[in-house]
Amino acid sequence: MSKFSLAPYTLRLKRKNSSNYFFFEDVLGLDFIDVLYEYLSNVLPSLPINNQTGEVIKVTSIKKENRTICGQFESGQNGYGSRLLNTVTDTVSYERNTLDAELIPYYFLVRLPSKVDKGIVILQRFNNIGVKTLFFDNFTQYLKAKISDEYILEINPLVPKGLIKEYINGRFIKLRFIKQGYPKDIIDIPPDAMPDDNEFDGESELILSAPKNGILPYHIRSIFSKNLDKFLSSDDVSVGSIIEVKNFDYDNIKMQVRVGNSYKTINLSDMGKLRYYEDISGIDLNTNGHPKFDIIDSVAKSLLKDLAMSIWGDNVDA
Repeated sequence: MSKFSLAPYTLRLKRKNSSNYFFFEDVLGLDFIDVLYEYLSNVLPSLPINNQTGEVIKVTSIKKENRTICGQFESGQNGYGSRLLNTVTDTVSYERNTLDAELIPYYFLVRLPSKVDKGIVILQRFNNIGVKTLFFDNFTQYLKAKISDEYILEINPLVPKGLIKEYINGRFIKLRFIKQGYPKDIIDIPPDAMPDDNEFDGESELILSAPKNGILPYHIRSIFSKNLDKFLSSDDVSVGSIIEVKNFDYDNIKMQVRVGNSYKTINLSDMGKLRYYEDISGIDLNTNGHPKFDIIDSVAKSLLKDLAMSIWGDNVDA
């Protein structure tokens, strides 16, 4: 049985070597949502097939409402042959050659409000395959020609705060506070006998572990949860502000939780490696075995509202 999911991302645009991001309605006098819509509706449908990689991506439908764009891609890749077997008659119905690309439909949704510098992109995945890299690699090349190669488009996985809170409220079993170098106050070792921080690339850890088959104490989880909200809501809050640990000036936190029968480690200084996919495998399918557009569109826009609240609050109607 095929598996379908929705992958959310944040989208931001800035100039190289700058920490400031553009508001979408004014990027060198252009509204960025118009640039994206022009690309999706007029450029991408006629984009040549990449004959080196055999990759194909086309827009088959698109709709723009205010500052939201939604639609559907078709994407695939050639390069190998195969035989397609009719599983009812047990006969080969088609023989695919190396020049054939199997085109799979993928839903997409983009929301770029005015007067903000962070947008939301939601892309459908089919089993473990998506179109994020293929689409944005092509779009980045278009931006270089349309605007300038002095600008960087950032696309990062968007992990809902609620998911992290669910982890904390579940089987939260370990906290690892990590410091680059050794602390200077190790018992019975003179401070001048320790390596200098600038010359030592090792690290030390302070670990809080739950008892066997248990979880971390409530007061630790409560303090951690409260301060984690501030960390996840701001780009200016450091990891070191989440919990104060006396005499241990840590640089990073890794939290370990048990999810079902497996364990997940979340590196708070590298949230880009944390992925979140909204499983939609149970929604209604077309006769081709893929989600009905109006159904997946409704599910994606419901997810968008939840994500919008965590990013923009009540002031932006998503």
